[in-house]
Amino acid sequence: MPINYLSTSQVANLAQTRIQALSTTQVRQMASTQLSALNTTNVATLSTTQVAALSSTQVKGLTTTQIPSFSPAVVFDSVQLVALSGAQVDALTTTQIAALDTTRVKAFTATQIAAFSGAKISALDETQMAALSSTQIRGLTATQIASLSTTDIDELLTSQIQALTATQVAALSGTQVFQLDETEIGLLSTSQVAALSTTALAALNTTHIQGLSSTQVKGLTTTQIASLGPADFAEFDPAQVSAFTPTQLGALTSTQLSSLSTAQVEAFSTTQVAGLTALQLFGLSTTDFAKFSTTQVAAFTPTQLGGLTTTNLMSLDNTQIAALDATDMRGLTSYQLGSLTSTQFARFSTTQILALLPSQIGALSVANFSSLDTTTVQAFTTTQIKGLSPYQAANLSAADVGELSAAQVAAFSTDPGDALSVTGLAALTSTQLSGLSAAQVGAFSETRLNALTTTQFSGLNATQLRGLTNLQLASFDSTDFARLDQTQIGALASTQVSKLTSTLVGGFTQTQIQALLPTQMPGLTTTQIGALSTTQVGWMTPIQLNALTAAQVAALPT
Repeated sequence: MPINYLSTSQVANLAQTRIQALSTTQVRQMASTQLSALNTTNVATLSTTQVAALSSTQVKGLTTTQIPSFSPAVVFDSVQLVALSGAQVDALTTTQIAALDTTRVKAFTATQIAAFSGAKISALDETQMAALSSTQIRGLTATQIASLSTTDIDELLTSQIQALTATQVAALSGTQVFQLDETEIGLLSTSQVAALSTTALAALNTTHIQGLSSTQVKGLTTTQIASLGPADFAEFDPAQVSAFTPTQLGALTSTQLSSLSTAQVEAFSTTQVAGLTALQLFGLSTTDFAKFSTTQVAAFTPTQLGGLTTTNLMSLDNTQIAALDATDMRGLTSYQLGSLTSTQFARFSTTQILALLPSQIGALSVANFSSLDTTTVQAFTTTQIKGLSPYQAANLSAADVGELSAAQVAAFSTDPGDALSVTGLAALTSTQLSGLSAAQVGAFSETRLNALTTTQFSGLNATQLRGLTNLQLASFDSTDFARLDQTQIGALASTQVSKLTSTLVGGFTQTQIQALLPTQMPGLTTTQIGALSTTQVGWMTPIQLNALTAAQVAALPT
């Protein structure tokens, strides 16, 4: 009776001798259901020839209970192995897998490889591991990758390591990555390097780290960069540090940045330096700042400089300070400038100081502003002078005031008459006063105006005098008025003359009487006229008398 006529129960009860006696033709005639009915003892008795006679369809019918029963010596051929399902592959024993030759190992598909347990992967010897193709390697799951022993890792070929996907690389532990040599590390792609876990990255030794190319270094993610400790950073050589992108450097903490050696910091390009955040620089020590070259300091942005503490700013040496240009200087905050000692402030050049904005000049201490020489002070624009705060103006010494030009005095944001101290006001020269507008002259308080000397008053021109207010004029006594010369008296408007007190007019000298122009005469009030003495009236010229109105003439003393 042909064997394919037997029922599955009959096949299951066949003696071992009957199974061993089956010809290859008979084996091929067996249905998959008949084969799956064989007990494990009978399966184990199948010879190499009998197993080789099985078709792919028959092999697919074998149960996961039968698969482990096959003798390793009669293991399936390449075609049969490819026919195995994932569950059947998983049913293979480590002994069976260890018995596979490289031809059979190469026959597994990536999907079948993914069905291997960690123990079965480890069962592959060095020769078998080397036989796995890149496609098969990429079939390994993250769990399988994580289960590889250090011996398994050692057995991987460089080409196989390069075939690992980013997901597979991410599954490698620090211990596994440590097993790779510097050559293998150096051949990882940027995507593979970027996929290394922070634990795996931390496991790399100095040789590994220094084996990374500039391209690989640029592939490190900001998360990886942020995870590195000071000891890890110490392993990068200057050339590698110079390969970091501004974004990568921006991910460093101040502690990490501080851990870099002078040689590493000096390797930064100006672009990299400009990429450091103000917060990173804020956290550096004075020792750290000494690591930056003059060129690098010159690359600092205004925002970076504005974020430094005064201590760090002043930790820069004179050469570094000199590298700050006008844009850099304008980045300094009012707090930084206001906190500078006179010694610190003296380290800035005239060019740098003249680059300051009005608001920055207004932040300087009085002592620091006073320390500037005349040439520097007079080089300030009127816009910059307007930045002087009321406190600075009020505390300028006579020497400071003397350094200002007429245009600068006129540029004070607060009227100089009120802004300057009494000492500062007294130091103004007639030339400086000549630069004031009529409105500024009119803004002097009566007390400040009357404090001006005759010499100072001599600098006031007709336009300025026309700016004197009614209150200012009404406050003049004979001493105050005596500061005006004949030309200045003649410059007053007739309406201004009318505001002088009758007591003051009644005390006019001959020179003052005769300084009044015919156009001013009608401005005298009858009260002022009545205060004149006959002697003063006698000093009036015919032209002046002719300019008087009938009411004024009637008020003349007799």
